[in-house]
Amino acid sequence: MKVNFNKPFLNYKGETLQDQNGNDQLMIDAVCSNLYGSRELDTPEEKYKAFQLCNRIAVSKKDIEISSEEAVLIKKVCNAVLIPGAYGQIEELLEGKKDGNNKRQAENICTE
Repeated sequence: MKVNFNKPFLNYKGETLQDQNGNDQLMIDAVCSNLYGSRELDTPEEKYKAFQLCNRIAVSKKDIEISSEEAVLIKKVCNAVLIPGAYGQIEELLEGKKDGNNKRQAENICTE
């Protein structure tokens, strides 16, 4: 599957999340930092796969091809540390259920 992790996280209002310096908080940063530093991986093989995947994603500027096995690995490490709102956006991006942060969806949720 092709995935573009260079997307900002949105808050529950559909607004782009920013760090204390005013920079957009990007999914690529969360995914890579969690792949790189996860304590959820048990075997040397899993850890090395996470390291390799992190390096591939970190240099991607657009869509990157990942396998379903790699998507499972991303979900595993992100589930352990991300808040539900951030994890949900990663899940939807990986499953192709939206673009990972559909602003219209967030606006609809907040007005219902």
